[in-house]
Amino acid sequence: MSTKRFLGYDTDEKSKLVINKEQALIIERIYDEFLSGKTVDCIKRILEKEGVKNWNGKAMWQSTTISSILGNEKYKGDAILQKSYTVDFLSKKRTKNEGHIQQYHMEENHEAIIDPLIWEAVQLEQKRRSQYIKEHGTNSYSHKPETNPFAGKVICGTCNKALTRKGWKTKNGYRKVWQCQDRYYAKGVQGCTNRHVDEAVLKEVFILSWNRLLDNQEELKKKWEISVEFGDPLEQYRAVQFADMSENGEHIKDVDTDFILRTLNHIKVFETGKIVIQFMDKSEITCEGE
Repeated sequence: MSTKRFLGYDTDEKSKLVINKEQALIIERIYDEFLSGKTVDCIKRILEKEGVKNWNGKAMWQSTTISSILGNEKYKGDAILQKSYTVDFLSKKRTKNEGHIQQYHMEENHEAIIDPLIWEAVQLEQKRRSQYIKEHGTNSYSHKPETNPFAGKVICGTCNKALTRKGWKTKNGYRKVWQCQDRYYAKGVQGCTNRHVDEAVLKEVFILSWNRLLDNQEELKKKWEISVEFGDPLEQYRAVQFADMSENGEHIKDVDTDFILRTLNHIKVFETGKIVIQFMDKSEITCEGE
């Protein structure tokens, strides 16, 4: 196969795939960034900002390219043959094989860049995000998470829709609040009855919940050990990730964007003031409101 536009591998004199070590680091990073909670659009912006070069030597990336990298089985050492086929031998026109001819899946065909369990974890995470988008009525998993880490992650406890961030001007200044997207679905008409929540409260509750999780660490370790032994690849990855992140057991007083993206699944806000934090390992912490 041609590796001209295929990042991470070269071919040797026998046309076998061999790892391009410099490019492999980029592939590994893309997989790590995705499992750390970033979207493909966010990863694209990060790579371009840092001047990371693509296969053509230019620091320009497409979100579709990153999505393709995350789904390509060759990075785990496998190869699916005849993904496309020639439909016209005169024009050499090729088309995607959607069951028209036999496909062959060759396992351990060449040296892997990505551990197969990590590769499988990424496929499960992609499916989880797609389901999340459908379940919470949003058009994207997260919008510019590098500047808005709570985007898409604040959920209405009344109608299960994603809350959106708004800027409110008050006599005391400017504040950011989150409100259900169905609160006013038509001008002057109230829809969802759930109230808004200040972004400062979300951050405060997140920090409180993480510290409570650390206080319950010994009990959670048992759950993580079970996930490592019996869970699917994504559950295994999250269990190891959370065990590592909570190892020192030190309470936090502040958080950065990367920490929120890496650990937070969603925050569910209820009309009663109750807020439920669910972390990526599916642990939940409930904070009762007034």
